[in-house]
Amino acid sequence: MEEIWGKFTNSALYADVIKNRLIHTVLLVGEDSFAVEKFSLNLVLTIMCEGEKKPCLNCTACKKVLHNNNVDVCCFPRDSKQMNVKEIEEFEDLVYSAPYEANQHVFVLKNANLIDKNTQNKLLKILEEPPANTYIILQASEEYNILPTIKSRARIVRVPKMDDNEIADVLKETINDNLAITTALSYSDSNCAKALRFATDENFLMLVHIMEDLCKNFNHSSQMLNYASKLYTFASHFDDILEIFLNIVERAIRYLSGSNSQDELAKAIVMQYSVNALIEFNRECLKFEERFKRNANANGLIDSFLFMILEVRHKWPITL
Repeated sequence: MEEIWGKFTNSALYADVIKNRLIHTVLLVGEDSFAVEKFSLNLVLTIMCEGEKKPCLNCTACKKVLHNNNVDVCCFPRDSKQMNVKEIEEFEDLVYSAPYEANQHVFVLKNANLIDKNTQNKLLKILEEPPANTYIILQASEEYNILPTIKSRARIVRVPKMDDNEIADVLKETINDNLAITTALSYSDSNCAKALRFATDENFLMLVHIMEDLCKNFNHSSQMLNYASKLYTFASHFDDILEIFLNIVERAIRYLSGSNSQDELAKAIVMQYSVNALIEFNRECLKFEERFKRNANANGLIDSFLFMILEVRHKWPITL
């Protein structure tokens, strides 16, 4: 990933590794898990590299990192999404053991923001006095759920976002479908992890098609049953329904501000909804997100969602 590599080598973090002044704990923060993981990989390679120009990618240590079999690089959690107390205990045992082959240990803890507070407190005790030549990399989509005492002991680095051209290059390495790539880019909000999921998920691409049709053509209660029956198929992914809808709304708002005048979908949407309606859609969707988090009946949410669109449309009609 040359684009992420370039951002890493131009960072102060890279300079600190090269000058041997990296502190024991680094917290990498970014909503795009793909970018965070690649940034983290570059950091691990640079720490472990045995070559002169780091990372050389040719030494034994680099090759083992790239093939995920370097015994002195450990990743947690092992299988689940969230690190638990048992894995913290395993992590502690490994931290205080000597490296097997290299002069240093590197530990990568993914989804650090999902670790519960009790487990974080156990982690904190390890971070307070880690052994020499031990480096701990925490990955997080956001930092708000991480204890302040952990953050105070870490170097916090906000991983820069990838632009759409960089993401498109990644997608082209994965799939050979220009329409899927274009659609994924339109709905991923410059998030490569999302774009990869969207571009390779036929169900998501089908849902996009339904939602675009709905936004352009849904204008009467007689159409409720038709659109509801289509969306029921995706009831378990109601969050995706909301995300696509909000993306379309935001594109329409940007179109009205003149920032994306070439967006044909946005042009069609502003012919259907007033600016006040678009603004209210944003507010209403926040309420639906909360209801979905509370495990409300998904089919019922879809019905309410469709009624909401009609009600807002009627409340804020387009005035000529």
